[in-house]
Amino acid sequence: MMTRIILSFLQVSNKTLEWTTSDGRTFQILGSYSGRSAYWERFFPPNDHPYRRQLTWSDALVAWKAAIEPLTLYSLRKDEEGVEQLTREQVLDRVEQMFPGSMERGRKMKYILASGEAVVDRFNSHVHENATRLLPAVFAKINTQGRKFLIEEVLFDRIVGETVCVLTTDADEIVWAKRPKRFGHSRFVKNRKPEPCDKVVVILKKDDFEDYYVLITAFIGHRPEPEPWDQNANSNSLAFWGSHALIWGSEEVMHDTLTTDCPW
Repeated sequence: MMTRIILSFLQVSNKTLEWTTSDGRTFQILGSYSGRSAYWERFFPPNDHPYRRQLTWSDALVAWKAAIEPLTLYSLRKDEEGVEQLTREQVLDRVEQMFPGSMERGRKMKYILASGEAVVDRFNSHVHENATRLLPAVFAKINTQGRKFLIEEVLFDRIVGETVCVLTTDADEIVWAKRPKRFGHSRFVKNRKPEPCDKVVVILKKDDFEDYYVLITAFIGHRPEPEPWDQNANSNSLAFWGSHALIWGSEEVMHDTLTTDCPW
């Protein structure tokens, strides 16, 4: 996780990183082999001694995302000669120099959920381009409540785009085909147009070891049921995909799998 890698960098270099946020709060990541290494929020009450409160790494990550540049990097003694004013990107460059490759994942952590966890966009996620611009607003509305797997449908107060998953009738021309990186056939409808939609669906999975979520997919539309061939298929899957379909031409397909006979 990004803040943990930064802590390791500070421990090795025996330094502290400190910054403020727009609401006037002060935070620091303290690196030390003396047992004091941790994430802190600092307080400066009038007419009293400063004090600090220890944070979790996820709280520190939220504060890191809200940091006002420049950030201050200094040795534990805070000698004036050793004080540096750096941007966040410069801090990440320093970490990358010490731990090559460590920041590749960290730089992909663009989003924070309403419940405080970070979201990582995996390298092979199925994020539809028209949904990317909406993700910050979407994640700001999601509270995980500790769940390990989430399928969330987020409602907006306006039309945000068009959905390519539509309700079908007996008059529609239906075909089935496999999409890349899918194990089964999807249902498609020909000669239909995308429909206006005010919802975005995202699927998130909690990392097995760290306290962040991996983005599986995101798209404008209504929450679908898993496709009938999916390992997560349920009793509603056949009924949903028997009455809904993706618009033909909206998704890449493997044309050698095209069929007019329902495969499930």
